[in-house]
Amino acid sequence: MSPSPLFFLLFLSSFSLSAQNLRYTIEVEPQLAKDMRIAVDLEFYHSGHDTLYIGLPGQINQVTKAYKHYRNWSVTGGRIVARDSTKITIKRTEKNAPTLQLHYDIFPPTVGDAVTRTNSSAPLLQPDYLHIRGYSLFLIPLNYKNFEVEVNWKKVPRGWKIQNSFSFDTKQQKFKSNNREDWRRTNWIAGDFRQYKANVFGKPVCFAVRGTWNFEDTTLFNIILKTVKTQREQWNDRDIDFYSVSLIPYKLPAKPSEWDKESLCMGNGLYQSFVTYADESVLLDDFIDLFNHEMMHEWIGGRIDEGIATASINMRWFVEGFTEYFALRNRWKAGFMTETEFFEEINQEYFIALYTSPNAELPNLVAESRRWESYDLERIAYRRGCIAAIYFDMAIRQRSNNKKNLFNLLNDLMDYTYGTDRNLTDSYDFFVETLAEYYGEDPTKWLNLYIDQGKKIPSTAFKLPNYLVVSANEAGIPQVQLNKAVKGAADLFLKD
Repeated sequence: MSPSPLFFLLFLSSFSLSAQNLRYTIEVEPQLAKDMRIAVDLEFYHSGHDTLYIGLPGQINQVTKAYKHYRNWSVTGGRIVARDSTKITIKRTEKNAPTLQLHYDIFPPTVGDAVTRTNSSAPLLQPDYLHIRGYSLFLIPLNYKNFEVEVNWKKVPRGWKIQNSFSFDTKQQKFKSNNREDWRRTNWIAGDFRQYKANVFGKPVCFAVRGTWNFEDTTLFNIILKTVKTQREQWNDRDIDFYSVSLIPYKLPAKPSEWDKESLCMGNGLYQSFVTYADESVLLDDFIDLFNHEMMHEWIGGRIDEGIATASINMRWFVEGFTEYFALRNRWKAGFMTETEFFEEINQEYFIALYTSPNAELPNLVAESRRWESYDLERIAYRRGCIAAIYFDMAIRQRSNNKKNLFNLLNDLMDYTYGTDRNLTDSYDFFVETLAEYYGEDPTKWLNLYIDQGKKIPSTAFKLPNYLVVSANEAGIPQVQLNKAVKGAADLFLKD
């Protein structure tokens, strides 16, 4: 559900009064052998402050100490007086100039490295392309709240194509935002990509791809277009001005771990975009799964902002698990999978995979603190969260006689966080209270037992509408199926 046009008019009129300008000029130097770099010049207003602070990224997924990617600092109109792992401190020296200019160079962690599981979130720069997250590309003054941003690509190699979360094939982007996270939670690529463009509901969708695959580019692009269409229909949100998808070849390390072998494709769903990486052997069904999951993050984890984890609250189970569940439902609705395949995947890849895992009952915070140790640990949040989504969807459907479901809850959460500075971690009580309204009782004990403590949900604990059945298999693991005795069971279950 999108905010009304009146909301946007009021928002833009108030926003324009207080927008703070940032102008980035980017030069790419991929031909410098060991000195490959992305050079950035940032012009910003000091607004009368004598001391200014520029934030630095710390950890981005598996990439730690991201602040070490920056070198060759210089300031026009000021001088750097301090630098640590979180920020640089600038003292203004030119009292009459309204702006300062900060220069920094971004270096890849290892020159020319291909994409691997562990470096995919780092700045990637090779002789024929680059990929970088907005978090890494755009450093910002910490006192800024409303952003009016201009990005100019001053120098890029001849023939390189540019694409990002806002546009494609243009060397200048301009946009506004009142959220310091949204516009930097973006993907930026340039290089010898093959590009494709089409419209969905009158809005451009662009696909940039490199590498050689087992199928045609257009086959992948048609899957992307169908995914975009069905998800926008589900969320009743057809007004996203632009959407970018990119696919970059992934390379297994010389000595791949079991995790590497399990992760032959991966992705990252960000603002108005997702980027995917894959080994050339990946099958089409894996791409369908990946595309549906990553785009679902436009809403779950994007507009429904879970916030930053704290010492006591980590909602990754919600973001990844609920995304898995609704991406699965979308694949069934869109015809990417059959009813039989849907329930087989739910039962095999979530219930059985979690309940037979040696880490099945690891407490949530412990599992998250160890998530980078193995593929199984990293998948705990996906599996546990997806099972929680199934549980609450069934319970809400039963209580409301199928008039309400989990999707209604998500829309309420999106109304609460989208376009605001609120998130579910800081407003965890709101999350619990809103869930209670749909669930019919306080879910605190349930969340503590089955999420925080990580206990397995027994098959007898599920609250079911009459068109669904949960039974235990020989190992006592819950298995979900439609109740074939109920006419139209599949249609009832697929109703959002």
